[in-house]
Amino acid sequence: MSDNLFHLEAITEVIETCILSSFIAENVPVSIILVGPSGSAKSKILKRYGDPFIHHSDSVSQQGLIEILQRDAKNEKKMLIIPDMNPTLSRKHSTASGAVAGLLTLTNDGSVRIDDGRQDKECKHAPMGLITACTPEIYEKNAKHWFALGLRRRIIPIFYSYSTATENDLQRLMREGKIQTAMMPPVSLIDRIPKTVPEVNGEFAIELQNLSTQFAANLGKMSYFSKAIKRWNVVKVIPVSPHGTIRNLCRAHAMWRKASKIGKEDISFVSSFIDFTDPETVKKI
Repeated sequence: MSDNLFHLEAITEVIETCILSSFIAENVPVSIILVGPSGSAKSKILKRYGDPFIHHSDSVSQQGLIEILQRDAKNEKKMLIIPDMNPTLSRKHSTASGAVAGLLTLTNDGSVRIDDGRQDKECKHAPMGLITACTPEIYEKNAKHWFALGLRRRIIPIFYSYSTATENDLQRLMREGKIQTAMMPPVSLIDRIPKTVPEVNGEFAIELQNLSTQFAANLGKMSYFSKAIKRWNVVKVIPVSPHGTIRNLCRAHAMWRKASKIGKEDISFVSSFIDFTDPETVKKI
């Protein structure tokens, strides 16, 4: 492949569909955090997207988020991409917590607020989507706190790792000099933005409703240890909000296909997307 993209097609399909979800009027964009092992090209993939409606940042704080919004008075920025969340989370606890709180409100209603006793500042904007990435270790460290904040429903974790067969093939490709360490060529999604966004109805609407139950269950999965054995508990998540998320994903995926109507391909994509959200059974690619 000319862009050095090997075995990551499923991940890029998820990323690009989420980006396109920011063009569904009167709906909140779908935000995700890629949770994959070091060396799985998470940051490298995310740095490829540079359309004018995307803002890139290496690290953010509450104040930094406010400055981003203030510079975008016309609400032209629809998606924030932070290729690696680790630098933001490695700051002192109060700074990192403030950044996470700001990202939560930014992806919910578009606002960012600072009220720490020293300053009281709020900036409003249209809701922006977020796409970022971290390692499983960092995610696990923050999982319970983020769940308590409601972050998992707003910024959906996408869990993946490489299968042994993929690792072996990537090793072969590297040995043959087919994988380059340079940045991948830039990708534009402008030509996939339609004038009219496809609607979900009929049998497809019922299928998405049924899928929302499993999606909600995945979002409610929390790990704990019992006698040094990792176990899983499912906390109840009302499926209404997850249902809305996958409806938007379904419509955005039809946009990704440049299709004018929802099709079986879009339902299949949503089903695959839900598989990526199960922290207990990490999907191997």
